[in-house]
Amino acid sequence: MPRDDTGKLKQGNFMQALESIRGEAERLMARSDLPPEVKAGLDRIVGLTRGTTRAHLTRAALEAMAYGTADVLGSMSEASGASFARLRVDGGATMNDWLMQFQADVLGVPVERPDLVETTALGAAGLAGLACGMWKSADEFLAKRTFTRFQPEMPENDAEHLRAGWRRAVRAAVSWARDNSGTGEA
Repeated sequence: MPRDDTGKLKQGNFMQALESIRGEAERLMARSDLPPEVKAGLDRIVGLTRGTTRAHLTRAALEAMAYGTADVLGSMSEASGASFARLRVDGGATMNDWLMQFQADVLGVPVERPDLVETTALGAAGLAGLACGMWKSADEFLAKRTFTRFQPEMPENDAEHLRAGWRRAVRAAVSWARDNSGTGEA
């Protein structure tokens, strides 16, 4: 078996993690104002060595999700002038406690994960229950929800250092994607 263990890349949760990251990246990139040729150049993994393992790739993918979310929330805050005191999350990736803690650290605000992360189904059930009188109000329906709260633990200067590194990597990727020299393309 090769030292870098790439023969096992299609096994288990690793590929699920990468697929969820790809979807998240596509969703975030669809919202950006980058030209299509630049967007096409950003789906790269660089810096791999023979010592790179599945764990390294998985962590990088999870970090990219957290940084991408921080970018979107930062843009929203900047455009609206509003700030946020917490982030409530849902969906399958939120079951990863490490990701939720890293997200809280990167954002500097608590991240709250509901007891049931598939909120689309819960919302449909809630609407049906409201329609048939099971609950008198949406507040009554939501009152029984519980959340796991991830508090920021990383010092702010460390988090800012990590975010600066992410912004540098994004700038480098955009620059690389825009540089067509040597490809024979205009």
